[in-house]
This record gives sequence, structure tokens and C-alpha cells, in this order.
Amino acid sequence: MEGLKSWALLTNTITGVAFLSFPFIFERTGWQYGLGTLALVALLEFISLEIMAAAWHHSDISASKHVRIIIGGGESGIMRQGTLIWIYDSLVFLSCFGALIPFTMTAADGLQGLFLPAYSQASETWFRAVVVIIFALLQFPLSAFVSFKDQAPTSITSLVILFIILVFSCAHTVYENSDGFVAFSVAPPPLLNNNVVSVSAAALSNFFFAFTCQMNAFEAYSLLRTSSSSSHGKQYVVGIWKTTLVNLFAVLFAALTYGLLGYYVSQDFGEETQTNFLNNYGFNDIFGIILRVMIVLKMFLTYPIIISPIMNSLPRLREAIGKPLLAFILMVPASAVAIFVHDLSIVLGFIGCITEVFISLALPALIMAHIRRLNMREWYGPIAVLLLVLAPFFSLYGIVGLILTLV
Repeated sequence: MEGLKSWALLTNTITGVAFLSFPFIFERTGWQYGLGTLALVALLEFISLEIMAAAWHHSDISASKHVRIIIGGGESGIMRQGTLIWIYDSLVFLSCFGALIPFTMTAADGLQGLFLPAYSQASETWFRAVVVIIFALLQFPLSAFVSFKDQAPTSITSLVILFIILVFSCAHTVYENSDGFVAFSVAPPPLLNNNVVSVSAAALSNFFFAFTCQMNAFEAYSLLRTSSSSSHGKQYVVGIWKTTLVNLFAVLFAALTYGLLGYYVSQDFGEETQTNFLNNYGFNDIFGIILRVMIVLKMFLTYPIIISPIMNSLPRLREAIGKPLLAFILMVPASAVAIFVHDLSIVLGFIGCITEVFISLALPALIMAHIRRLNMREWYGPIAVLLLVLAPFFSLYGIVGLILTLV
């Protein structure tokens, strides 16, 4: 049961909002490049999580409530612990605060589509503001008063909803196809007909955004702890295989969900696929209405998981003003941006290349180096160095692609 809770929390952190943009990416790049890039990022993320798990196992498991506790003492072989904490807190704040924007955007799109069947974004900004405020007010109690570990039941519910969304969306594509079956196309990928750099970079950045969950990894692993008595008193024991299974099934569930949604929905709408595929379904379409309800519920149940790391990365401010007020302060600017910004893919790409790449690749390597004092004799040593090299490369590539897209 504890393994299920750990998996649910980690998987729910992964499967947030980015999957809504994957059909658009698959349509622009072709399923060949889309699935290939998705598999590459999924592999890198699994390796990254294994390094995080190795760091957690090398630390004092009885105290491993959060990453900041692990890196909060002593000095590293490459930097002092204060510098590493500053890097961690800065990346987590930028990443999670940035993620609140697309979450609120998606919830606003869903609610707006439910309550205002025919609207103009220009003339109905006021209504979008109303639905954003409603979502924030409903979301506030969960984000402000419920702890991370207590989110396990809601995380399981959120994943069940995501599975239903997956089944419904794929079934809709098969039903709409005249042959009743959607076959893989062997035509040349459209990536070759577009700006290769901008399209491929957008895919990479979106995929890194979609898999980032390292900021909640230690807390998810801590649910696996089982106590045992010894001559040294109470100890906590967790087999390495347990964290490996949690990481493996979390990444596999996300990758399969992303791949199936990206392929089938892009085949359903073709060149008309929107950056948020939710907008492809008509406001009066019963399937579109059901899908919007499920998406809003998914955003509602996942939002507290995303805001939780910010609370931990700002401990002094949280203690000074309290968790509820801090949650309110964080939600206000994110909601304000969501009212006026509508392009989900651009937002995900920007956050992905600026912060998520470093959280996914560089941060685990730095944490492991800190704990092991640059002892590179074990398996993760050379791989950690490789991740440190790949992080700035993918980030720069994503920034260049984003600039080309905007220009």
C-alpha cells in the first residue's frame, strides 16, 4: 500500500498539464520524431530519478523528509552547501511557480468552455478572470492546508481520471476513423517540412517539462520507509529495488500515456490540432463537455502537488507569514498571467528550457556529488557528469528554438 502511495505521488507530479500539448507536437513533428524524442527524454528522466534515489539511499533515511534536509549540512566537493541550497531553491521556485501558470490556464480553458459555449477571447477576458478566480478559491484549501503526503488519495484519483481521459480520447479517434482503426503512417514526418530547430526544440522542452518530478522525489520515497529495531535504536530500511520500481512504473505510465495521447489525438484532428487539444472539441459536443470536466478535476487534484515544493523551498517566509498566506501570494500572480496568456505550448516550452532541463539533469548530479563528495567510482558517477553536460546543451537548444518560434 505504501508503494502505491509513493508511486501515485511521484506519477501525479509527472503527469500534470503538459500532455495537453503533445498532440500538437506530434502533428508538427510526426509520430516518428515525437515518439523517439519522448523515449529519449523518458530514459534520461529514469536515469535522473535513479540518481536521486541513490542519493536518498546514501543519506540518512530517517531524516530524508525533503531534499533541503539532505543538502543542508556540511560542504560539497564542488560547492558549499549554502550555494547548492540556493541553486535548488531558485530552480524549484522558478519551475513550480512557472508550472502554476499552465495549470491555471488549462483549468480556465476548461471552465470557460463549460460555462460559456461561444466566447471571444478579446471580449470575454472578464469572464476568464472570473473562472480563474473561482478555480483559485476552490483550490486554495487543498494547497494551503493539506500536506504533501496526505495528497496520496487525491493523487490516485487524479491518475484514474487521466487514464479515463486517455481511453476516451483514443476511443474517440478510433470511432471517428472510417475504418475503425488508426494505423501508423509511413509518410515522411512533417518535421522535415518545417523549421527543424524550432519544432524539435519545442518538443524537447515540452517533454522535459512533462517529466520533471525531482523536487518531490525524496518525499515520495519517504513513504516507502519501514521501521526496524536494532542495537542502535529505531532505524528505517528501504530496499533499493523499491525506489527503482517506483521510478520505473512512474516513468513508464507517463511515457505510455503521453505517447498514446500524442499519437491518437493528433491523428484525430490532423493539421487542425490546437496547442491545447481540449480546444479542438466543440463546446456543445457531449464528449467535449465530459473531457473538460475531467481535465478541470485533474488540474484541481494535481495543483497542490505542484505548489508543495515552493513551500519547502521558502521555509523562512513560510514560517514568517504562514502557509495559507504564502499559498495565496503565489497563486495571485500565476492566476493573473493565466488570464491573459493562452498559448499553452509556448508557456510549457519556455519553462521547460529555462528550468526543467536543469532540475531533471543537472540538479540530481549536483546533489549526488554533494552527498558522495565527488566519489565517482559507482555507476552513477560518469552518468552524472554526462547529465551535467547535457543540461546546458538542451537548455540552449530550447532557447534558440523558442526564439525562432516567436520570431
